[in-house]
Amino acid sequence: MTPYSKILFYQSGELPSSLPMLCATLGIPVEIHTIDDPLLPEPDADPQTLTLVPWQGGIGTSGLPDWARVMLPQSAMVLYDVRESQVDSVQLLTLGLKGLLFQEERVDMTLSALRALMQGELWFSRATLEKAVTRMIGSQIQLQKRQEQEKLTNREQSVVRLVAMGARNKEIARELFISEYTVKAHLASIFRKTETRNRVELVSKLGLN
Repeated sequence: MTPYSKILFYQSGELPSSLPMLCATLGIPVEIHTIDDPLLPEPDADPQTLTLVPWQGGIGTSGLPDWARVMLPQSAMVLYDVRESQVDSVQLLTLGLKGLLFQEERVDMTLSALRALMQGELWFSRATLEKAVTRMIGSQIQLQKRQEQEKLTNREQSVVRLVAMGARNKEIARELFISEYTVKAHLASIFRKTETRNRVELVSKLGLN
């Protein structure tokens, strides 16, 4: 059994898409809804349903309609009729979309995309996936650096900021109106909490260089 057994397809009544016919050639059952109806479409939480929603340029920053954004957490969703040059594919991937079908795509590629999506695969370019991973790693690194800083007291954070500026113990003591002995005690505590051995490692680990 494939991950998805049918497609819930939303389209405009004025601009019907040819995608349902392509789905039919693959033997994929399609349930069509018109988004121009007064009533908003209801989310389909069926885990075996793949939802296809038309891209609407100029709405928000993603081209994803508001009603579809509400559905997204509960649905496996693909955005179709997308203009590649006008969207941030990485943003759409991180929103939770399963794939993008572009307006300018060849029919054979669209068929390949539909097959892959029905099997539960993501349909994004390699470049988009690489950028998404890079962003995710970068965000994780920044989170780790913030968590390391949050281990420190306010006074210790003040010491670290001065260390990052290149201040020596005597300068730190003068700036914070404390003794050099107290500065050394703070640094020992800071090195222990951040699991670093010296100022260079400390500044690097906390992202202050």
